[in-house]
Amino acid sequence: MTRPTPPKAANNFWQDPSVECAKCGEGLDGVETLADLCVTSLTATAIRFAKLCDDPIAVVCSKGDRVQFPFMSKPPQDCRGLTWIRKGSGLPAGTATANFNKDEDNVRKGKRVRSTSSLDTWFDGGGDAELNEDVVGLGEYAKTLTVVWADSLPDLQEGEQREQEEEDDENLLPPQRWRQRG
Repeated sequence: MTRPTPPKAANNFWQDPSVECAKCGEGLDGVETLADLCVTSLTATAIRFAKLCDDPIAVVCSKGDRVQFPFMSKPPQDCRGLTWIRKGSGLPAGTATANFNKDEDNVRKGKRVRSTSSLDTWFDGGGDAELNEDVVGLGEYAKTLTVVWADSLPDLQEGEQREQEEEDDENLLPPQRWRQRG
């Protein structure tokens, strides 16, 4: 059996992903569209999607309550102060993924869930900005694929600067001229 040749649009994705990412949709929907277009597996496409796209997106493959591997796009990597989950770590409690994985039928039957969570749930130090969380069971592989994404990320450095300025304002001494005697 020969594998079908991916259409020209698929080749374009691998050459200029930012254009094709924008056309395919967001989150898991975008990954599925690209996987169909490129004739590649959902997991491989999700990883490539996260590595190449300019949008804030992260991909987590998990089994049970453990992270098998995580990948994220450049925007979350560039946010100072974010600590991302690591391979082998536990899934964040209370997330759609953690709850989904509690029922093996969800994974085995390829069920899916769309939910929201906060940036701080997945990234320590991320604040309470809302993230979308798309989860799908990978059937016979007995693993779960999660795509965590947002339209944009808050400027965490701006918040840190504002806090530092407020602290500095509290510690200011009166200007020198106030201390000078007439």
